[in-house]
Amino acid sequence: MISQTVVTILLPGGGKVRAELADTPERRRTGLMFRDSLPPDGGMLLAFTDDDFHGIWMRNCRIALDLLWLDPQGRVIHVVESAPPCRADPCDSWVPPTPARFVLELPAGKAGREGLRLGSQLLIVAIPPLRPS
Repeated sequence: MISQTVVTILLPGGGKVRAELADTPERRRTGLMFRDSLPPDGGMLLAFTDDDFHGIWMRNCRIALDLLWLDPQGRVIHVVESAPPCRADPCDSWVPPTPARFVLELPAGKAGREGLRLGSQLLIVAIPPLRPS
């Protein structure tokens, strides 16, 4: 198994998320597939080398997630709360209305509990340099 990098993300209300970093095409494609749960302070940060309309789908995901698209500065530019798992093809997909650099996947309901919404500023404490895809 490949070692997983974890980054800390500071939320505006003082909370923290320990997010697994998905910084390669394979890690982003696999995402949270086949997971039965996430810790309350857990998540996954899908990091891209460019700003684009990065779409997300929930194929083989077993849990509902909150999806937050972030700009390069960590500002929330789009939110989908409680995206349901996909149990059969075709799966729904979600795309932000403007280009994003990151997608943060959180346990369903976390965005609402933390007051995360459009314009919220998150701080990604440390992220290693990304390799071009």
